[in-house]
Amino acid sequence: ALAYLGRDQEAADYYRRAVQLSPNYRYWLNLADSERRLHHAAAARSAYQNGEHLAIRELQTQPQLAETRSYVAHFEARLGEKRAQEEVAQALHAAPADSQVIRNAVLTYNALGQRDRALSALERATLPVLLDVERHPDLADFCQNSRFKEVKARKQEGG
Repeated sequence: ALAYLGRDQEAADYYRRAVQLSPNYRYWLNLADSERRLHHAAAARSAYQNGEHLAIRELQTQPQLAETRSYVAHFEARLGEKRAQEEVAQALHAAPADSQVIRNAVLTYNALGQRDRALSALERATLPVLLDVERHPDLADFCQNSRFKEVKARKQEGG
């Protein structure tokens, strides 16, 4: 909630405690995103790498987990790794209607600078996912896109 309110320094403090208590790739991603928005490049990169390592380890034992694969894609996009696009495509193929996979696909494609693909992924989203995307601090500019607004209007009308 703090990150969504633009209070990344406070959020990062909580995320640091969270990864100490329970090293979890989702916590590492949140910490990395806050550190990046705070312009702490080295800390953000380290957190992305830690999270990616944990997510990949989970995929090694359970390769069918599309949600985990979508997190790997997001980590890879933030780390500038070329595999990100392939990973996110595989995750969407494996779970085309999964809310978290769709959300991560939008974030991944946006991080890769592929807005058209992010918007295409968003077409699959439910209204709650779309509204979450709209509040995400990394997607404020993305949500100003006219196509985003069209998708949102359609979803709000039930389409």
